[in-house]
Amino acid sequence: MNRASLGTFARPIARLLERSLPFVTYRLASALRIRARYEPSVSVSVADWWQQILKIGIGLLVVCILLSALMEDAIWLLIGLLIVTGIPILRYRAEMDKAELVRESITCDLPEFVQNIVIYLYAGLTASGAISSIAGRWRERSEPLPLLVQDAAAQLACQTPLAQVLHQLAEKADTPDMRAVVTILLTHTTRGGDSTAQTLLDISNQVWSKRLALARKRAEEVTVKLIFPLMLVFIAILLIVGAPAIMFVSGS
Repeated sequence: MNRASLGTFARPIARLLERSLPFVTYRLASALRIRARYEPSVSVSVADWWQQILKIGIGLLVVCILLSALMEDAIWLLIGLLIVTGIPILRYRAEMDKAELVRESITCDLPEFVQNIVIYLYAGLTASGAISSIAGRWRERSEPLPLLVQDAAAQLACQTPLAQVLHQLAEKADTPDMRAVVTILLTHTTRGGDSTAQTLLDISNQVWSKRLALARKRAEEVTVKLIFPLMLVFIAILLIVGAPAIMFVSGS
């Protein structure tokens, strides 16, 4: 079975899976859109994602079937079925984790963005001027939020309406906090008022709390990940220290 025939066989199954699993399709589409903004090679089509997974799974299943026939051992069929079932689950989990990392990165940088907006508004700049100034300060950075701000500043430089730029910024960031900031900035540009900076400061305090909570969560995850290696080191030290004593007792 060559690559072209695999694609022909997997395409209708991929479309069927896309329609049959609406919740998975919605979450995958959101995760793929987030990845595609920073990885142009990533396809945003859920059907293409399923097709790629099915090609890998079917190819490995065929290999397992051939090994089962050659070795006359049914265990290879079981291995092939486990692979076909496990690959979509693992890849789906990987896509969700990558999208979550992007959102967490945006959450970490958002407090600094909001505080800079407040400073520039107090200095007398407009919202578009504040965004352009922040983009200038962040021009050397390559994290998700700085890239989005740089893109927004480039659109403003091309005379794109501020409302459109802000809507796109909220859509691309895809976090509730960014949507709240954009809503306040849109209200400021349409209605004006002196309470905008104070409202942004309140949101800044909230996102700082989320950033601290995220830092604690990552520290806890690192601690959990270090437990197993530390256990291995402890066992190795016990063997190194205890082995000579055991050999001495056994020899005597």
